[in-house]
Amino acid sequence: MCDIHSEIEARQAELESVQVQVRPLQQRMSVLQVELKELRRKLECGRREPDVSDHAVIRYLERVGGFCFDNVRQEIMTSEVRAAIAAGARSVRRNGVTFIIRDQSVVTCVR
Repeated sequence: MCDIHSEIEARQAELESVQVQVRPLQQRMSVLQVELKELRRKLECGRREPDVSDHAVIRYLERVGGFCFDNVRQEIMTSEVRAAIAAGARSVRRNGVTFIIRDQSVVTCVR
């Protein structure tokens, strides 16, 4: 029985020693994973064609084109859509367009 206790203590000490040795390797692995992810992102960005985000298009239409999105919001947010949101609907179809609803907001529409 005493031999088993000694064996347990020896294995525990060995385990703790290995854990001390592994910890720096795990930290290095984490750093390498982050660096690799960043390098892959940079590579992907280099392959893409330059583009213009939807946000930039909307701001351009507002600020340069004089387009008023409040009118569009009012056109979308009818009493029918408000009632659907109040009832907990996840979508509502109106005039051939389905409005998708998430968290009390119309988030997109599909034909």
